[in-house]
Amino acid sequence: MNFGFSIRENKEHGGDLVALNSLMDGLKELGHRVFTGPNATSLIKSDYIFLTNLCQYQLHQYHGTPLEEKKKPFGLITFQEDFGTYYPMMMNFLNYLVLCEKACGPRLAPTRDEGGILWDIDHLFEAPEILTTFRGSVDQSGFGSIEYFNRELYQRARAVFTSGPFEDKHVKKCFPTTKSHPVLWTAGNAAKMDDADDSFLKLTGLKSGEYVLQVGRLEPRKNQPGSIMAMKDVDIPLVFITPTLYDPLMLDWIKSVAVNVRKAPTIILSQDLPSEKTGNYQCMGNEGELFPWETVAGAYQNAGLHLHPAWHELPGLTYLEAAKCNLPQVASNWTGIKDYFKSDAQYDETLNGRVKYVDPYNLTAIKDAVVEQFGKKFPEMDHTIFNRTKVDLANDYLKHIQ
Repeated sequence: MNFGFSIRENKEHGGDLVALNSLMDGLKELGHRVFTGPNATSLIKSDYIFLTNLCQYQLHQYHGTPLEEKKKPFGLITFQEDFGTYYPMMMNFLNYLVLCEKACGPRLAPTRDEGGILWDIDHLFEAPEILTTFRGSVDQSGFGSIEYFNRELYQRARAVFTSGPFEDKHVKKCFPTTKSHPVLWTAGNAAKMDDADDSFLKLTGLKSGEYVLQVGRLEPRKNQPGSIMAMKDVDIPLVFITPTLYDPLMLDWIKSVAVNVRKAPTIILSQDLPSEKTGNYQCMGNEGELFPWETVAGAYQNAGLHLHPAWHELPGLTYLEAAKCNLPQVASNWTGIKDYFKSDAQYDETLNGRVKYVDPYNLTAIKDAVVEQFGKKFPEMDHTIFNRTKVDLANDYLKHIQ
């Protein structure tokens, strides 16, 4: 059978591409042919077409195109983010941080502005729920409606595939009659952890077990600002590994906190950013090239904690990569990773104590969880998610499209 995958044109490294590649590889191993393209029209000769990334407007791939005219069978691989839940709080959080720095200066010392308002970053630590009503000047229009605009695709698709029960619940809330199927992905790059070497330790000069690690694009949804702010008074090195930079202003803010507020070193490894060092802040660039996987895997294996208080993940492959290394973790309640951790009856959603969950806006909870989890050791783990193969994944898809 010939399968066509319409994949986002932006070829930046990301968990969605890792997941999709695992599915495509599995189909190939089963003897099917796989083609990729920027839209469904480019794949119209395929027997079955997958549209992906329904967190973006995708109706243009169907309405008035050969996909509609030829009545070609197609399915959806959703990656459907719950914008209505996480986006307003995320923007309130970021806006508070920016306005607080504007009022208080780079050292974030409590300051009263011209209107008499006392700005104090510690207010967020004391009362994180203020973000439910804080707005500032952020434009939040246009989000939470993507599901509505893509509605016809959900109605017309032969099958809809979600990343697990967490995402499936949101999809069914928006489209109660949809034919959705929660199918767990494989563990992705976790299978390659044995490729690790000591290049990360040599590059950074850090010692094994002495740093907190967060891996993922520098972007608001990954919540690196929450990580660095929660750890402003925690005397442990913090390392960010990011392939790309989503927003230069966010990097400026992280750098300012690292230089002016945070007591311990903050290190960023990035393919795109120039190398520099200022005070406790250091950025290590790689001239536009991804750092070798062996380096990233070594960073995981030698970390004292994996920290990822993301605003949203489906499910968050970095959690699986860290779990493969048996690391203690601080994870977000607002992700789908619990479905994966509790899929083996031997383990609960915390991986029997390896993972502490926090709300992404609660800086005190993040800080306390980091201090509690850092450096913990656990017995060797044999979770079935790490034995899930690409062929297993492909077979689970084939059950619903034949």
